[in-house]
Amino acid sequence: MQNVPGLSMPYYQFVSGGSREVSFTLPLYYAFVLEETKGLGDVHNKIMWLESLTYPVYSAAGVLISGPPILSLDFGEMFKAFKCVMLKCKISAYYLFDPVTLIPKRADVDITLGEVITKGVSRNEVYIPHGGGANG
Repeated sequence: MQNVPGLSMPYYQFVSGGSREVSFTLPLYYAFVLEETKGLGDVHNKIMWLESLTYPVYSAAGVLISGPPILSLDFGEMFKAFKCVMLKCKISAYYLFDPVTLIPKRADVDITLGEVITKGVSRNEVYIPHGGGANG
């Protein structure tokens, strides 16, 4: 958008689209686990793993090796192999603590994913009307 002197409205010109993001709340629950897999059901460990996906990878010398990992979100018909990076992983609440260890047994985590693209995407690739044409 650009304001042009003398025009009654702003002038709009498409330069590029903004990033496409998907946000959702992920409820986590403590899972009973066998002794040999101890820790895998721990809500706190799950959250730490999710948070680690927002960080880049560095060598032992502190040199950047790569950015955060590229993830793939698959969710029914809506998202199939949605390539993305995790932009935000925020704990919104902890609930139900173990009375002895105070380890959380339930938590809500707010996740925001940003789409990773390697080429421009046309409107016709995103929306195909039920009639089959691409002019909807």
